[in-house]
Amino acid sequence: MKKITLSFLILLLFLTACVPKTPTMPAIPPTEKAPAAPTPPPTNAPAPAANTPSPPPVPAPPLGNTPLVISEVMAGDLDFVELFNASLDAINLKGYRLVYRLGTTEKDLPLYTFERNLTLPPYGHALLALKDNDPGMAVDGVFSQQLNIKTGGIGLYTPNGQLADTAAWGKAPPLFTEGDPAPELPKNASLQRLPGGSEGNFRDTNNNASDFTIAAPNPLNSLASPTPLLDNRLDLRLLTDDSAEPGKIFAYQLELENLSERDLRNLTVTLPLTGSLTVIDIEAGGAQDDDGRVVWKLDTLPAGEETALGLTAQAPWTYARIHVSGYSAVSPDLPRPAYGPAAITNVQGGVIPIRVARSLPRGTRVTIEGVATMYTGGYYAGGGNTKFYAQDDSGGIQVQVFGESGPLPEVSLGDRARISGYIEHYRDSIEIIPEILPADVEILGAETPPAPKTMSAAEAIANPQNAGEYIAVTGLATRIEEATYSYEIDIMDAAGDTIFLYVDKETRLTADELNEGALYTVAGILEYYQGKWQLKPRIPADFQRVYPAALRLELSAPNVAAPGDPITYTLTAYNHTAEALTQLAISSATPAALAQIFDGGAQEDNTVFWEIPSLPPNDNASVRFSVIAPQQGVVTNDAYGAVALEWPTPVTGPAFRTFIGNTVPIWAIQGDGYKSPYVNSYLQTEGVVTAIFDPDDIPGFFLQEKETDDDPATSAGLFARAENAQVSVGDWLRVGGVVKEKSGQTELLLDELEILPKPSSPFQPVVLHPPADEMDAARYYEALEGMLVHADGVAVSPISKYGETALLRPERNLQRVMKGDPLGRLIILDDNSWTARYDDAAALPFSITTGDAVQDITGPLAYTYGQYKVEPIAPPFITPGDFERHPSLPEVGADGFSLATCNAENFFDNKDPNPASPPRPNAKEYRHKAAKIANSIAAMGYPTLIAFEEVENVDVLEKVAKQPALEGYPYQAVLVEGRDSRGIDVGYLLRSDRAEVLSYTLRLDDEGLFTRGPLLLKSLIHTADGEVTLYTLANHFVSMGAGFEATEPRRVQQAQWNLDIVREIQAREPDAHIAILGDLNTFLDAPAMNVLYKGGLRHVFEQLPPEERYTYIFQGESETLDHILVTPGLAKLINAVHVLHINADFPPPAPDDESPQRASDHDPVVVWFGENKK
Repeated sequence: MKKITLSFLILLLFLTACVPKTPTMPAIPPTEKAPAAPTPPPTNAPAPAANTPSPPPVPAPPLGNTPLVISEVMAGDLDFVELFNASLDAINLKGYRLVYRLGTTEKDLPLYTFERNLTLPPYGHALLALKDNDPGMAVDGVFSQQLNIKTGGIGLYTPNGQLADTAAWGKAPPLFTEGDPAPELPKNASLQRLPGGSEGNFRDTNNNASDFTIAAPNPLNSLASPTPLLDNRLDLRLLTDDSAEPGKIFAYQLELENLSERDLRNLTVTLPLTGSLTVIDIEAGGAQDDDGRVVWKLDTLPAGEETALGLTAQAPWTYARIHVSGYSAVSPDLPRPAYGPAAITNVQGGVIPIRVARSLPRGTRVTIEGVATMYTGGYYAGGGNTKFYAQDDSGGIQVQVFGESGPLPEVSLGDRARISGYIEHYRDSIEIIPEILPADVEILGAETPPAPKTMSAAEAIANPQNAGEYIAVTGLATRIEEATYSYEIDIMDAAGDTIFLYVDKETRLTADELNEGALYTVAGILEYYQGKWQLKPRIPADFQRVYPAALRLELSAPNVAAPGDPITYTLTAYNHTAEALTQLAISSATPAALAQIFDGGAQEDNTVFWEIPSLPPNDNASVRFSVIAPQQGVVTNDAYGAVALEWPTPVTGPAFRTFIGNTVPIWAIQGDGYKSPYVNSYLQTEGVVTAIFDPDDIPGFFLQEKETDDDPATSAGLFARAENAQVSVGDWLRVGGVVKEKSGQTELLLDELEILPKPSSPFQPVVLHPPADEMDAARYYEALEGMLVHADGVAVSPISKYGETALLRPERNLQRVMKGDPLGRLIILDDNSWTARYDDAAALPFSITTGDAVQDITGPLAYTYGQYKVEPIAPPFITPGDFERHPSLPEVGADGFSLATCNAENFFDNKDPNPASPPRPNAKEYRHKAAKIANSIAAMGYPTLIAFEEVENVDVLEKVAKQPALEGYPYQAVLVEGRDSRGIDVGYLLRSDRAEVLSYTLRLDDEGLFTRGPLLLKSLIHTADGEVTLYTLANHFVSMGAGFEATEPRRVQQAQWNLDIVREIQAREPDAHIAILGDLNTFLDAPAMNVLYKGGLRHVFEQLPPEERYTYIFQGESETLDHILVTPGLAKLINAVHVLHINADFPPPAPDDESPQRASDHDPVVVWFGENKK
């Protein structure tokens, strides 16, 4: 066992009951020389034995005005701050915080907050150092704010927000200066509180100039002996290893030495241990109590004797710093507990469980070991890169390997690998990135790949820890669509829950053999990507068709036939039962003149039939017959079936059509449902070109047939996907290709094209009159997919960044569709592009604001990204509406205050790191965004306190505060970095002329429920009528990217977490004014909101009319995502509530537009409190 490098001897004063109260050290004029340190008294002196005269009391060192003081500061390149416990009692530093200021500003720069327990013994020290600085010893915490040698001051705040001590030097800030400041700090020297060294740091006359001196650096940490060190004492020392690997067992030895002159009786020794340690064995009769502390009882420790108490513990399965402090011994012979200095064990090296690795912060270097559940080269990883997945007993994780790191590894399914690298979050997925190849990916051998974990769809997505694991789900394929780089499939399990399958085309898997409505067990890697759960199959065996235990019959035949040619039908019976089916009979009507019967069949009247004595279980049998194709028309076989002795109920199949000639009409290709019956079939069809667009925007053209069927459920239009086809509007074409469903749109993947010499006249477009019901509207639109349509309307949304606008027909006399209103009547106008995205108005084909009249819309009806939309063949005519373009609010008067929430929408600075989306802004774009947000604040009436969401860091808020629009309004930024994968956080801007920050803390849970917020701020609001203490919880709940139903349970938990914090505050202050505010990503009547309502909170929107209750517009629906809820007492102070509609109703702005308009995609909410306003 290695001993801690610094001495562990501890001082506790020998005091008797008659020791007088300790005096306060008198003030010393700055010109006087500091006095020599007084002789310290003995501490923890044993009580005198019976009939033994008490020794004369020894005076204690004079104590300062505060028990905890700043004792040493060094600035420059080797910055550190030392604290000293100048009291006779141990102090737990949890909740204390240090703040730094330059002398030239009143801006607080957070230095360090003690977020965990760290107990300083009497006269003990704690050491904080600049990140990456090495003071030559272990430090108790690190900070990132560099200190200036010429100017500065540090304030030490207690957990309840009181300023406890300050130290200032050079040109010092007034708030952090006691008396006169100390001189500037020379290089390679520090500012030390007197008397210093082994005599402690007691001097505290409230004058920095006389309390501190410049000296050679002498930092002390919590492992160091207390100063001063006295002879007559009980000495405690805790010995342990400096380091241990995760999960390893190591030992602690607690040594006690009685250096007093008396025996110590009935000793109770207590060793508090961090909850991350697992105690394995306790020596010397010790035991662990309910609070996790190890306690020993000793009858007597004679004077001059020592003893040792030991235990063994298991390190946590993670990287950690085990900091043990606050251990003590008490005895009736001691006037107060004796304490020992801290001990530190760094848990490092080794291999950690994958689940633990996933929980560690971005940038943490880890080593894991697991079996490959996904091979390299199967999932897209970017050019020149690769990726694979590894899994152990605790979980799974993606390994993203960049080619720049060295030769790419080749990993096969079942390979056991040891992987080192750093943790990264990419678009909500957690991954390990090896840094040095091949060293960081070591293949240890080959094993049998693990079987997938079987779970329901709900179970799969309910636990974030499932991400990265190989799982299997059984359910019906309810949607099968092809996208550019993938196939997208929805699997609905027996409970009705759906999971999304993403089939990466890099795997060489296809969906050609999959059928909607069929039952499958699908295995793959479960991943959470861009706010959506994905199950990603890897190999063909990951798809297993599951058949009901039944007899099944299929029919196949050609889609087209020439007149007089034979049409051959094949009927295949499948036995999916566990027993043989006997006396199997297969029959079919003859839909045309019979040509021939094969496979031993017979004819009776217009029916052919076969008898099969027995069909074994899980086997199939096929029979055939042919008919002669007539001269024209279509041959339909809709009367065929099969029965067996054990299966007397006839089984049948859908009607099958064979068209006479070379082509299948468009109406048949479209079918009467949402999916073509000819998917993956190669065929030819004819039609007239109705619309052609830029191939970079829409890669193909639309066809429509002149003669169609009379079924209102089938469409006469079709999109032909082709690049640079040489055709013109009005051309009559015969085209051939494979039928596909691309993102739900029926398309022909063009392979051949012929322009026919047929005259064509223009089509009369269908005037759109969609029904109100969404399902009815979907059927209405599906029957028009690909056809030429026409519409006029009033915009109920602006044109979005994707070029889409939602309209209602003008006779509806509505300019808005609210949450809960029928959505079927919406008509979506597109911008003639399936790829464009508009960050500003520069490239917009036209600009539309909510309320504008939009007329003369004509074009084909497409279906992309889950919506039917019109692609106009000419720009529509737009008449501006009367929507207020530049609304603004006045400033609240001195008798009141205002509270606001504002989602700043992807507000990132122009520095790395930056997420993959959106791209990192340049300096001009960053300044422009800051200016728009600042102008938005001005339009809000310069609120007293604003909660922000989607801001990267405190720097972006400070950038906003410095904008010209806010000159004369001193806003202070408050933000604590969270753990969001994209780096977006919540924060505040607070007007320091009307309020002050008392305290703030990020209240994250330990289970990963939150990644951003809640940020609890306690502030003091100054009004002309008095001061108001306000608690605010800024939040940004999980998004609805994966769907409302799938994500709302997590928001319910997040709401309950916030409510628990409210109740915690109310337990201390029953009448506290508290607000929960932010982008809660849910609706006014959603379950998560009901949690807060039932908890007694009031929504400020109670004071708004229904038509004003929206902050966001999604696909034409005006809805509330941004909320402010308050306690009843605070609700009584509400003067007015405003949703400032400056964003949601407006299109992307002009590139040089710094106005508040469309600074974000959410409208801010502003609440006025108090009686008067300007």
